[in-house]
Amino acid sequence: PPSISMSMLTSLVKIIGYAAGPFILEKYVFAAPAASLGLVSGATLVLPRAFGLVILSNLVLGSLTTFYLGFGIVGAARKKYGIKYPTMHVTSQKEGDDAHMFNCAQRVHGNTLESLPALLALSIVGGLKHPIATALAGLLWSFSRIQWAKGYMSGEPGKRYESFWGLHVWTSIMILLLASISTAVSLLMGTPLA
Repeated sequence: PPSISMSMLTSLVKIIGYAAGPFILEKYVFAAPAASLGLVSGATLVLPRAFGLVILSNLVLGSLTTFYLGFGIVGAARKKYGIKYPTMHVTSQKEGDDAHMFNCAQRVHGNTLESLPALLALSIVGGLKHPIATALAGLLWSFSRIQWAKGYMSGEPGKRYESFWGLHVWTSIMILLLASISTAVSLLMGTPLA
């Protein structure tokens, strides 16, 4: 139906609008402080000093968020609903029963694991040229992933996007995609990343 495609288009425009924010901040608000950080020289690779923020917010915090959703959320659901290892999913008789609630918790972690490789790879590439925007995207991913999970674990998976922050799981990935594309174009054009 036309209303579905229009709402999808509206959501995409919103995500792109939100995704532009960190790049604008990096260019116009943090430009002088970022330039004053200088460069750290390695054997074969030169990284912006602010790349340390990418490591902390995207790689470390992203991993900790994933561990929390796996051990904290799924582990607690296993204990609460009596689901023993190695069972990954259980057959649900009706929405809201223990099996359904466990499956919702398990799916939260599964979806997080599905998007984690993209988060990490895009963070490493995008952070070479846009370390601040990339680090902000990492913070957004972790925070919004927890909010997204709360909605999903309500037992009604459709509620994962009811929170303002739930949608921003994908905004963060869009920011990282744009940062990585910008890095790739700079490399292809032979222009400096800094």
